[in-house]
Amino acid sequence: MSGEWFPVLLVLALGSLAGLLVAWWMRRSRRAASSEQLAADAALRLKDLERRKRELYERLEGEEDAADRQLLEDQAARVLREIDRLRGELPAAAVAAAEARVASAPAPAAASSSGAPSGAGRPMMIGFFG
Repeated sequence: MSGEWFPVLLVLALGSLAGLLVAWWMRRSRRAASSEQLAADAALRLKDLERRKRELYERLEGEEDAADRQLLEDQAARVLREIDRLRGELPAAAVAAAEARVASAPAPAAASSSGAPSGAGRPMMIGFFG
């Protein structure tokens, strides 16, 4: 009787082991991808904050009203704190690499010359626009 169950238990054990290995591998790769995505998101956020900071500084230079000036100074202070927080959260190398990817990424394509949206030539979009 025990000889009949051995192959079944062996297949069950090997299948369980293979399933655990696949689950571990997927979790590890997802974690690596999510950390890269976090760095890219932080780089985009930093880029936006740097643009906002420049905009606020330009507005501050031309502002005469004390109340408006105080409001702009408060906004600039919040932006600077957010920039410092983001730079402190992630390693500098990760942020620099993500900023380089963001800077080298192509701009989104505009509508084609035929007037159809840019995805019109893609197979998934043919049903909608083709």
